Amino acid sequence: MSTVIQYQVSEAFPSTVGGTSGSLQYFFSNPPQSLWNTGAPGINTPQQSSQLGQVPSAASSIGMLAFDAAAFKLQGARFRLYCSGIASCTTGTPTVTPIVQIVTPNAGTGSVFVSPVYSTFSMGTASNPMVANLPLNFWATLDLEFSPDSGTLSGVQTWQIVPKTGGGAVVVNGTAAAPYSNITAVQGLLAATPATGGNAQSNPGFGFVAGVTFSTGGAGNSASLTEFKIVQD
Repeated sequence: MSTVIQYQVSEAFPSTVGGTSGSLQYFFSNPPQSLWNTGAPGINTPQQSSQLGQVPSAASSIGMLAFDAAAFKLQGARFRLYCSGIASCTTGTPTVTPIVQIVTPNAGTGSVFVSPVYSTFSMGTASNPMVANLPLNFWATLDLEFSPDSGTLSGVQTWQIVPKTGGGAVVVNGTAAAPYSNITAVQGLLAATPATGGNAQSNPGFGFVAGVTFSTGGAGNSASLTEFKIVQD
């Protein structure tokens, strides 16, 4: 499989959020712009990228995993979306809700970047109460096809939230550590305004974002995204 687009994250260099916020926090693609050493001796002014290092928000989706519906990269073809990461806490028993959302254009402006619409696409279910220093792994795999004629996505998604011990074995000690798993169909989800006059190139783009919500904010809450990409055979 070849990678069509991806966040620059890995297990060695994840995108990490957490802390005291109890609101939805979006992951971002590395490197953040704050690490570009602007003004350091011998460092030229960086060339600005509209995507690299930007953090998606309710007001702007810049920084999302973009699906360019007008460039014919994936028109009428199957592709796979991967999302995986890990969450942990050091105190308390918060739950964590990992989520993948689809980003579609604002109906009023037609913009997919300014005040776009976010809709739950995968996961979005809270874990059982976490145990201090016992990480939870989460992952989602979506096998999809985009139809330029209808502007819809169809396919199958699978996701899990799995608690593990330090040695990597799945914990099986009751409700506090039971894994969640889900396999569902994606049927005709409207992702883009259908083309008119047979011109699929008039479809606006859309995209995907990934994030987490902790039920209770805490300084020891942490979630890291290690994979977020679209691949195709």
